[in-house]
Amino acid sequence: MYGPIREKNGNGVHDISEFDRRVMIEYMHISLYELYSYQRSNRLYMNPQFSHFPKWDLRKKSRVIESALLNIPLPPIYLAEMRSGPMIVLDGHHRLSCFFDFLEDHFRLSGMSLMSHLNEFRFNRLEASIRRKLQDYSISVHVIKSETHPAMRHEIVKRIHEGSQRMKPEQFRVLLIEAEFQRLLAENSNNREFNRAIKGKIPKSYEQEVILRFLAFADGGYYHYNGNLTQFINKYLDDSTRILSSNRIFQETMEAMCLLYGDEEEFHPSLKGKVEANISFFEWLAVVLTRHQFPLHNNNLHELRRRVDRILDNDELFVSSLLKDPTSKKNVFYRYEAWSNKI
Repeated sequence: MYGPIREKNGNGVHDISEFDRRVMIEYMHISLYELYSYQRSNRLYMNPQFSHFPKWDLRKKSRVIESALLNIPLPPIYLAEMRSGPMIVLDGHHRLSCFFDFLEDHFRLSGMSLMSHLNEFRFNRLEASIRRKLQDYSISVHVIKSETHPAMRHEIVKRIHEGSQRMKPEQFRVLLIEAEFQRLLAENSNNREFNRAIKGKIPKSYEQEVILRFLAFADGGYYHYNGNLTQFINKYLDDSTRILSSNRIFQETMEAMCLLYGDEEEFHPSLKGKVEANISFFEWLAVVLTRHQFPLHNNNLHELRRRVDRILDNDELFVSSLLKDPTSKKNVFYRYEAWSNKI
């Protein structure tokens, strides 16, 4: 049982008691084949957004296999034990994807220097003794137990990926969601209209974060937002039925967003190249569309686009709320109230 949160605002870990800051981790060594069997039996979930971004080349994959065959220790895999469903991979997506793909014969070894005689071999063409050696390779696994406070779990993920050049900490938020919901987010991230609406404006690596923010604000309303995006989204995620019933709303809203911006290279010149600003703008407008239930016909969408452009062209504070600290309570409230007050 978690202790009380002392304050409403803050970054999460500073708002919980010292008792709740305890980190409960189980340190294990598991064979590659056992981990593979977990994944095959749906006891282990890897979010595809993180497994393949960016993709490793064949030489890099082969060197990982070579390291295992040489019994060279690799960095630990971090997993999160969930209250229900499979364990979630928090770190080590690329290594596990590489191992699992090779076990399934998806690529040939290439560019290995210390075991060059195995280059060009697929897994099933290797000698049985070598196959067994790879399957028995022991992997260090750190399992963050479900009893660890959600704020601390989020802090652990941020620290694991601290200094990452590929993705920012907020992109890892989805890794702490139950696998059932991660699958739904992954499915929605492949939505055709959604991808057309964000193309060239928001990188694909942010897809699931964008969808999660939209769903949380569309469901909860900005007036419940306290300035802590993590807490706000976690509260939304507490009720699984909300996410599982959101598909129709998501589809209809993305159709409208696609009609408005699907053929545009930018949302607005002032936002060009500003990822965080574009995410916040997308979330804001998608929620406006959802909550005001605009009919999808050309005249109505033309008028809607005119109103949005008028805000972006004439309201300096609105644009500033997107460019500087866009997730602060003050800026979030200003954007949503600008729609009601100025139009």
